[in-house]
Amino acid sequence: MREDFVSRLGVQLQEAAEREAQRGPGRRAARAARSGVPIRPAVTVAALVVAVVVVLAAGRALQDDRATPTVPLPHIVAEGQLVRGGGPIASGFGAVWALDTATSELLRIDPATRAVRARIPVRVGPLASVTTAAGAVWVLTGGRLLRIDPATDRVSARVTLPPAAQGPAGILSTAGSVWVVTQQRLVRIDPERAAIRRTIDLTADGFQATSAVAGGGTLYVGRADGRLLAFDARSGARVSGVAPRISGFMFAIVAGRILAFTDHGLAAFAPDSGRTAWTRDVGTRGANAAVIQGDNVWAHAADPQTGRDRLLRIDARTGRPKGSVALREFGVAGMAAVGGQVWSVTQKGHLVVVA
Repeated sequence: MREDFVSRLGVQLQEAAEREAQRGPGRRAARAARSGVPIRPAVTVAALVVAVVVVLAAGRALQDDRATPTVPLPHIVAEGQLVRGGGPIASGFGAVWALDTATSELLRIDPATRAVRARIPVRVGPLASVTTAAGAVWVLTGGRLLRIDPATDRVSARVTLPPAAQGPAGILSTAGSVWVVTQQRLVRIDPERAAIRRTIDLTADGFQATSAVAGGGTLYVGRADGRLLAFDARSGARVSGVAPRISGFMFAIVAGRILAFTDHGLAAFAPDSGRTAWTRDVGTRGANAAVIQGDNVWAHAADPQTGRDRLLRIDARTGRPKGSVALREFGVAGMAAVGGQVWSVTQKGHLVVVA
């Protein structure tokens, strides 16, 4: 929401709370639900519900000076053109690393000023990815893995992946290890020597990998047949005692649980038993991208009611929704947690910074 709208809405909510301060909680809730607070067409039903909650919280605060301050709702703190062509981004070594698909460069960006500090030619392909791990910046593009030294902003090593490990791929890291994961293979990379140390076949009966996460020294790979595979991140050995099945698109591990978007919303699974710890309907059945920032999940998803894209903030430990913010542009090419903020870049290179 724009700043002028937020300011005006805040004044209106405060006035409403003062008028209703002497009424009972039930009457205040009903009054708030019927209130005619003017909103712009871009504000969704979800934003109206949030406004009602804010009215109730303001009324309670007037009655009790000891009320705990409410957590600020997600809001856009900055916008602008980041790159000419949007691509994946990552945070690390005091910088944001952004792939510019239009110029085939990796940009080192100052997170405070968003100024470009270095441009590194990397020949960005359509399925490129970038991450920071094991003391380096890693770029996966065109069947090659590049190791970039953050002290010099130069490519320090190149690894050509075997043909069976090329195609759509990502980079996983935990316990100082670096792995490339594709639909068919896991490839262990020695981060010091930038050399391939092991290749593991992930397929079975034609089924391929659909998602993968890493954490606690273990790599978890979900396969299209519903199987959950687990590997020791240091050796690549299969880990026993892992749940035989798991559903959904896995994207993170928080507090020892695998987080995944399923047909029912956001879910948390115990990797050893496969038991579902919780499932929450967060207003979307999937996400275009998701990152962890502190105790929160930030998910980029389409609002099913308006068709517009939104950034959702969700409690990573309970799945409780904690607000969302509407976006003016569609699509996401990259997302990263940058300090206390989340950066989201569209395919056209437009940046939205949310806190």
